[in-house]
Amino acid sequence: MSKTLSFRKVRYVPIIKFGGIFNYEGFMKTLRNWIVDQGYEFHETSVKYKVPSPIGSEVEYAWWGWRKVNSYVKFHIDVFFHFWDLHDVEVVREGKKQKLQSGRFQIEITGRCELDWTNRFAGSRFMQALADFYDNYIVRRDIDTIYTDQLYYRLYKFQKVAKEYLDFETKESAYQDVW
Repeated sequence: MSKTLSFRKVRYVPIIKFGGIFNYEGFMKTLRNWIVDQGYEFHETSVKYKVPSPIGSEVEYAWWGWRKVNSYVKFHIDVFFHFWDLHDVEVVREGKKQKLQSGRFQIEITGRCELDWTNRFAGSRFMQALADFYDNYIVRRDIDTIYTDQLYYRLYKFQKVAKEYLDFETKESAYQDVW
């Protein structure tokens, strides 16, 4: 049976908060394309749209992506979007009228590292004990120093892509040259 290591309990989860004017469709397309370009299988697991109020609508998205690293390790990326007060505005940029969106949002990016996703050690209690021995003594160092680190820094790269699109002042990351 597979085992999952979640970053929510172990490490800091990247969060982006934004309020202002932005291109909603372009932003969502850019983030989705980054996930797909990195070799992840992309799934949009839920969409919630609340009836708009006079100040705008409220939208929630939950995305999930997974990628096989090898026959034992699989990476999962979970992204949760929550938009508030989302409404269309017309903006003049460089002499051209553009239809953009105004609102506030928060993005929470989490990751999971799934071990033994092929269920090689599934079945008997002996195989479970063998899996625990394998995880704790044979590949523990690789899991801690290679796989979880690699996923952790990929989450930060995803955060960096979002910040660059929104033109944050702190769009650079200290981790941009890692993995």
